[in-house]
Amino acid sequence: MIDAIPDLPPTVVGLRADGRVTREEYAHQFMPRVEDALLAHGHVRVIYVLGPDFEASSLSAIWQDGELGLARVQSWERIAVVTDAGWLRDAVGTLGLLVPGEVRAFPGDEVDAAMGWIGE
Repeated sequence: MIDAIPDLPPTVVGLRADGRVTREEYAHQFMPRVEDALLAHGHVRVIYVLGPDFEASSLSAIWQDGELGLARVQSWERIAVVTDAGWLRDAVGTLGLLVPGEVRAFPGDEVDAAMGWIGE
């Protein structure tokens, strides 16, 4: 399940994900917000807050379709991932080497720090 994070600056799109996330949820609830930000501003910042029950298998739903975000990764200024899963924070560090924008992982109790960083 995913939910949009409300009250973010216009260039920031955020989602909270917990449990299982399907490709359809991601495509229909999240990516239209990214597309709107890109059309309006030419760039976007993204924050993912992954809950304790977030299923690792959901990552493929989020990343499998290049047309849903990776194709436009050049326009993603910053990506913040908030999670208690240490292996996922490590993976985010590796992702940071592959994308042109800034990428940073935060522990689950640092949502406020992640929000501050993404909005700077």
